[in-house]
Amino acid sequence: MSFISHLIIRTQFIAVFKSNKIYIGLSQFSENYLDVKPIFVLDTKNNKSSENMKTKEKILQAALELFNQSGATIVTTNDIAKDLKMSPGNLYFHFKNKEQIIREIFKKFSAETTLIWKPQTKLARTKMNFNIINLVDKNLELYWKYRFFHRELYILRKKDPELSKLWHNHLKKMSLLMIILYKHWVKAGHFLPIATREEMESIGELLFVASNSFMLFFETKDRGLQPQQKTFEKARRHLLRMLRPYVTGQSRAEIEIFFNS
Repeated sequence: MSFISHLIIRTQFIAVFKSNKIYIGLSQFSENYLDVKPIFVLDTKNNKSSENMKTKEKILQAALELFNQSGATIVTTNDIAKDLKMSPGNLYFHFKNKEQIIREIFKKFSAETTLIWKPQTKLARTKMNFNIINLVDKNLELYWKYRFFHRELYILRKKDPELSKLWHNHLKKMSLLMIILYKHWVKAGHFLPIATREEMESIGELLFVASNSFMLFFETKDRGLQPQQKTFEKARRHLLRMLRPYVTGQSRAEIEIFFNS
């Protein structure tokens, strides 16, 4: 047998599993050892983790849609599993109970709220113009996306102390961010200075309550996936009217154009 024939016979593809990784490549056999020369490596641990994350996201998305449509207090984990065409056991592999699902959805809501507001700090600090109407719209869209929270938050927080803690932490974080933002907006010439901290907090709370509850107030007419344009327009107008006396400069001009158009 020639050297080349000997090499062809003794060299072949092989897969070796070791430490959650699969090494696939050419193997060279000898009397005493197996030498694997990998062509590529599959990390089964990372693949499994990635699949788990995808499944978790699917569960959270399905739960959010069902909670918005029927109510979080009514929808069960079995309903979520049925909607996804998966077994309840598979769902429980990813989430212990419905309360954990709700908490994870709330974390997403909190993170998305921060994504809207945090960049405003940089814009205000550098005295760049910001679109106040666009900011109001983004918040209204977010409240609609997670509307079951604003509809049932009191009951859900009362039932789950961990969710209540997350909510209070979210409020503290956003209140602090709002105060910092307001100070930057005043310096940038977007807002008029408010006389006292107490008045500032009162105005902030009124805006927060109004923006959170507006969609709930009109939701009985808007049971679809999207709010009616008239409802959205009403919410925008009411919030801008509340802001109107405190806004100045270019931002005030934009509000006046909006109301006069």
